Amino acid sequence: KNRFGDKLKYVINVDDNIDKDETLIPSMLLQPYVENAIWHGIMPKDSGGEIQINIKTENNNLNIEIIDDGVGIENSLKAKKDKHISKGMQLTKERLNLLGQIEAKPIQLNVYQNTTSGTSVFISIPLK
Repeated sequence: KNRFGDKLKYVINVDDNIDKDETLIPSMLLQPYVENAIWHGIMPKDSGGEIQINIKTENNNLNIEIIDDGVGIENSLKAKKDKHISKGMQLTKERLNLLGQIEAKPIQLNVYQNTTSGTSVFISIPLK
């Protein structure tokens, strides 16, 4: 926020029924997706934008959604000159697959273009 001023707004919503001291999210899980939302979604817009992170439990899963109102993943990919794939996002996806295998409970990951603008990342982690 200090770095981008008013160009970046963010909201973090954590469901009241989540025990913030006991519920753990694997380290560095959200960072690559939030960073991508900032650099490739929000920063290309003159007006800036907002990132919303929603965390809730549902059906014995910890569901995390990162939503930005940026240019959207499809537009961002079209604007790229090279076909570089984000190392951070690729490594995170591989980590999620490994964690899912270790725990014998797959972790769900979906990245998609929103209908109006922006991108959403949905991560669902089975709770023990």
